[in-house]
Amino acid sequence: MRNFSMAFNGHFEAHYERLGFYLDGNYFGMDFKPFKDQGYSKDLSTRLGIMEYGATYRLFGPSASERVAHWDIKSSSNILDIYVGGRIMIAFTLKWYASLDGSVGGFSVDNVSFTGSALGMVGYRTRLFGVPASVEAGYKALSVKVDKPILTADIIMHGPS
Repeated sequence: MRNFSMAFNGHFEAHYERLGFYLDGNYFGMDFKPFKDQGYSKDLSTRLGIMEYGATYRLFGPSASERVAHWDIKSSSNILDIYVGGRIMIAFTLKWYASLDGSVGGFSVDNVSFTGSALGMVGYRTRLFGVPASVEAGYKALSVKVDKPILTADIIMHGPS
């Protein structure tokens, strides 16, 4: 193997009252060492990076300032954020929760005819250097369809998130 193959998925959210912003990145890289078989060489080199971002609105549940002010208290309300898709968070205890997320996009912007994703996660609320934070683990599926003159791609990626 010529290079270290790797995959990465990251998610960032920031909220102000009922408005939110999210950034979701996915990266996949793979290289194979060329080999010789009967006088010819073959190799494979693939790089794929996909960035999703958008604004959300909290339809119901505590606002961002209410959540931070009461971080150490179990919320009496679950959360529903909407965008071109939706996200719902269900609190089981003060620390543990589950989240389901789904989105659609593309709409032929820059020849991307469709994007869609589904995500299920379990999360744990904690503090990091005194600041409210959470750690999440789950599974994500992502579909992207691109129709450009020199490139047509129909990609489906899925795995742990």
